[in-house]
Amino acid sequence: KTTTLVQFGDDFYPLVIYADHYETVTTPLGTFDALVLLPRMETNPKGMFKRGGEVRVWIDRNPPHLLVKFEVKVPIGTASAVLTAYQPPAGPEDAHPRS
Repeated sequence: KTTTLVQFGDDFYPLVIYADHYETVTTPLGTFDALVLLPRMETNPKGMFKRGGEVRVWIDRNPPHLLVKFEVKVPIGTASAVLTAYQPPAGPEDAHPRS
């Protein structure tokens, strides 16, 4: 687990992120061996965390460590998203095209 600061409105709050387990995720982009992260706001929960919401994030274990799946559980159900496309950032040689 690790703790990081997140911003809600004008204030910053600690968010604890747990590395929970590994899972295979298949998306339209392919199959990924992913680490499942569970962010938790353990002290003074705000926003969706205050209302009992939960988040799960799947990060590919291989570079470039893409976020391949995301779920948000709220009182009325669960919303999820999966990675369907990816375009790597331009390299330094593409940043300033030569004339």
